[in-house]
Amino acid sequence: MKYLLILLYFILSAGAVNANAKALAVGDVFTCQMEAFVQWDWEKTELTGYQKEQFKFSITDENTVKFDEASYFENLVLNISYIGYKILALNSEDGNIVAKLKDDKFSIVAISYDASDFITAKCERL
Repeated sequence: MKYLLILLYFILSAGAVNANAKALAVGDVFTCQMEAFVQWDWEKTELTGYQKEQFKFSITDENTVKFDEASYFENLVLNISYIGYKILALNSEDGNIVAKLKDDKFSIVAISYDASDFITAKCERL
């Protein structure tokens, strides 16, 4: 009986942790610091590393993500094609971005007609 109670405690505790994890939602604002930023140029067929930057973005409504401040993403506004618990898929006329949140880090893959970018960034939800 004692072991059953301990097992039940761990199952309920795990459920409580998952229930308290916050999903991506309208109104979320993130400030991020890049940890890696590389780009594959389709025309030049070469990989280039770029300076790691800070950037900030917000989920402004059910259909839109807006990047702020001076950065690689300066004033970029993208349409949300999918928003899940930890995944955000964005698109524009120029290309697509998929971002996956894991703990406090986003992995971002951007594909445009000219290049493919891979960015990892540590982000804080404000």
